Amino acid sequence: MASLHKTLFVLLLIGSSIECLKILVISPQMGKSHVNFMGRSSDILVMAGHNVTYLSVPVDPKIESTGTKLAHVVKIPESPVVSEIAMKFHDQANSLWVHNGGNPLAFLSKIKIFTDVNVASCKNVVDNDEFTRLMREEKFDIGITESFDLCAFGALKMYNVPVTVSILSGGIMSSHYRYYGLTYPVAQLPEALANSLEMNFFGRMKNILTHYVMGWFTGGPLAQQQELFDNKFGKDVINIVQEVRESAFHLSNEDPYFGIAHPLLHKIVEIGGFSVLPAKKLEAKWDAILNKNKINVLVSFGSNAKSVDMPADIKNAFLATFKKMSHVTFIWKYENPEDGTAKDLDNVVLSPWLDQTAILNDPRVSAFITHGGLNSVTESAIYGTKLLVIGLFADQFRNSLLAEKSKFGIVFLKEDASDASKLTRAVEKLIEEDSEISRGAKRISEMIKNRPQNQTDVYVKHIEFAAKFGKLPNLNMQGHDMPLYQYILLDVIAFVVAVLAIILGSIGFIIFKIYKKCAGKKEVLITKKNN
Repeated sequence: MASLHKTLFVLLLIGSSIECLKILVISPQMGKSHVNFMGRSSDILVMAGHNVTYLSVPVDPKIESTGTKLAHVVKIPESPVVSEIAMKFHDQANSLWVHNGGNPLAFLSKIKIFTDVNVASCKNVVDNDEFTRLMREEKFDIGITESFDLCAFGALKMYNVPVTVSILSGGIMSSHYRYYGLTYPVAQLPEALANSLEMNFFGRMKNILTHYVMGWFTGGPLAQQQELFDNKFGKDVINIVQEVRESAFHLSNEDPYFGIAHPLLHKIVEIGGFSVLPAKKLEAKWDAILNKNKINVLVSFGSNAKSVDMPADIKNAFLATFKKMSHVTFIWKYENPEDGTAKDLDNVVLSPWLDQTAILNDPRVSAFITHGGLNSVTESAIYGTKLLVIGLFADQFRNSLLAEKSKFGIVFLKEDASDASKLTRAVEKLIEEDSEISRGAKRISEMIKNRPQNQTDVYVKHIEFAAKFGKLPNLNMQGHDMPLYQYILLDVIAFVVAVLAIILGSIGFIIFKIYKKCAGKKEVLITKKNN
């Protein structure tokens, strides 16, 4: 797989079909997985021969890396107001293990903080006139940003960037369907917090609640961000929603091979895994560790749900499982190995940081216990690694269900994670050889390797195509701004009902007149006869 990727990048570098582009990538530094995704996306374009400027918008002061190693990085000056609000997110991140992340109503408490930090960050960008001047002078050919914080779309317009491509580290958000003129089929498609892919009565009830809550969550900052641009440049001179809609393409990191079918436009292109870079060679230390036992399991819950923050009962259940399965080496991303955790377990290796891609790429790694972030699930699918998924937050619940549906993963509820016997049985099932899950993992990996097109190549070509031809209005959904009464055909229905009423009323009136006339004649005849 690594050689395949390397070959691809060489071909991209020497075979790009367009001259060197000046590309501006705007990345709010919020959410480490989002930042890393934007950084890798930038590096791919640099390796394809383009001049990429990576504009880092400071949000979370604890995120120090920009995620890019090759792009030219410029940073907007930090705002103390933004940093102060962002720190509140860390308190919530620390509570993911005890937070009921599958309850859509739990998101309501996060809307205000999410709105406040995004609006403050946007204000920091809009009010920096000197930075705006410098960006305009660069005369970029194309801009790229993630459709998570929509302020960046307005910023690209403010910097006079002629065309935009939207990308996202996850799949297209249900709340964003309306920006593209689509309607999310809430009765059919499970939302991010779904606990089943089958939409029974209660599933649909939860789905519609989740849909509207997530709409408030992601759309909460939009009105206030739009007001910032209106106050600066005039009403709707820069319209954020219009800029999102008129993006040449929306490139989604969802992979249809283990995703779920849903309505799309031609401008929405699913290229899941395109940003997965070639795996590095394992360091000698990890090579030796993987040689100790035949079975090796990676354990990592991402950057937000830290293992060190696990409640004691869950942590003890994991340790009990590891102790019982002494024939298995568990490589555990644990942020504070010095606290004495697992000190008596020879088959447990703790590390505050892991090269996840390199480890998953090694065939000696049998399985992966994860939170179910889309990047982790995608990497596992690419490398054919079996999953035990403990969803904690947002789309991780649906990702776990999709991995299970594709038969390369097992869903394990967080509520059961404190039960050592249940956890042990689940891990034992996970590492079984020649099981349905093993075959499923191998199958999904082979499907991805034999895909008709290469996702990274598709990504680069779409960026180059958009830069060459600009906005593509023919790819926009017709009638995207029609009022609701037209969309659900109320006017047509009202007209048809009115016409039918007139016709039926006319027929009824004619029948009534005929009846009266006939009845009148009959009455006259009877009268004459009686006389």
